Amino acid sequence: MIFGIVGGIIASIILTIYRVPPRYKCISMVLIMSSIITVILIDFSIIKKNFVILFIFTGLNGFTVISLISVGYELSVDLSFGKVGEGMAVGI
Repeated sequence: MIFGIVGGIIASIILTIYRVPPRYKCISMVLIMSSIITVILIDFSIIKKNFVILFIFTGLNGFTVISLISVGYELSVDLSFGKVGEGMAVGI
C-alpha cells in the first residue's frame, strides 16, 4: 500500500511537470509494461519459492498498478472533457 501511494505521488508529479503536451498515453504505457513485467517476475519468484524477492516484486507491482489508476483517470478526463484545469479533473 505504501509503495502504491508513493507511486501515485510520483506519477502525479511527472504528469504535472510534462503537462504541456499531455503525456498521459506514454506514461500509462510505461506503467502498463512495467506492471506486466512485475507480474511475470512475481510468477517466477513463486515458482522458485523465494519469498524475499516475491515481497520486493509485489511492492513494485503495487507501485505501478496503483499509480496507473490515477494516470488512467486523468487520461480519461482529458479525453472526455478536453482541456480542463487540474482541480476540475481531480474533482470529476
